[in-house]
Amino acid sequence: MSNIDKMGAIISLFISQLGKHGKDWLKMWTANGMPLRFNGKPYTGINIFILWDAIARNKYKSNTFVTWKMVMGAGGRVKEDQAKKYHTVVKVLTGTFEKKKEDSNGDEQTVLKPWRKLKFFRVYNIDQTTLEDKWAKPKSESNTARTLTHVEEYVANTKADIRFDDDFMGRCYYRPSEDFIGMVSRDQFVKTDVGATENYYSVLLHELTHWTSPEQRTDRDGYKKSKYFEKYKDNELYAWEELVAELGSAIQSCLLGIIMEPAKHSLQYFDIWKDRIKNDPESIIKACSQASKAVQYIDTLQPKEKQMFQHEFPKKEVEKKKDIAA
Repeated sequence: MSNIDKMGAIISLFISQLGKHGKDWLKMWTANGMPLRFNGKPYTGINIFILWDAIARNKYKSNTFVTWKMVMGAGGRVKEDQAKKYHTVVKVLTGTFEKKKEDSNGDEQTVLKPWRKLKFFRVYNIDQTTLEDKWAKPKSESNTARTLTHVEEYVANTKADIRFDDDFMGRCYYRPSEDFIGMVSRDQFVKTDVGATENYYSVLLHELTHWTSPEQRTDRDGYKKSKYFEKYKDNELYAWEELVAELGSAIQSCLLGIIMEPAKHSLQYFDIWKDRIKNDPESIIKACSQASKAVQYIDTLQPKEKQMFQHEFPKKEVEKKKDIAA
């Protein structure tokens, strides 16, 4: 199967989930827990969503995935009936190469040109092997309203300016011009099919993802000015940012043991998401990558002993402004 076909299969996965589960397409995945590497660190980028789907479809009890080589190295084996039932994850490799060109005076000069390559890997869930899952832990079943102290600490560690006001527009938002998050109070959130408090926190994490967009954080604002987004209309660009925030909220909710509730104010863009992903599959790859980047940035603001990702962020990410989706 070619790389194009492999990416096509991944995009089809997203489109089928959007059609099947509608606004709850992320909720049904996040309830399954965060996909983990063999070293216990979470996956990043689009691989989170690929493996969430694998867990849900196959009803795996484990969230840990390993390569064939890792299984053998750990003294285990892939079960005979599972050998051909691997899952494909992707890593985006980027770099630069030198190219000679003439300037306006006819003088030859060397310029650096970027390159980008997709590399695919086959992985197996621990349930498909004879290995024990050393990272196994109970999945969150919380669906009642309560204060989540660990989430309060997580958000407080970012030092984001969060202001509560039930009168101003009666909604939650991030205001870039003043760099603050506006939230309505907790008691304005009601219980749906998840607890009211979890409803509240998933919206707060949505807005916190928006908060990562300025240059001094992840510079997603600058990223959206790139040539790729020139073809986007204003409402499509806004919808794409809302998609990034929803994906970022989903990742954080899963990391923090929250059952995600989609943000109502982002769901008005649901049809735009579906159409854009169908017509421009790369849009979901970029959205997943940027959402993961936002969450990784927030992770660096946590105490070292509580950081959950394996990364060298933000130094390389911010300075070089690369997408990493693995």
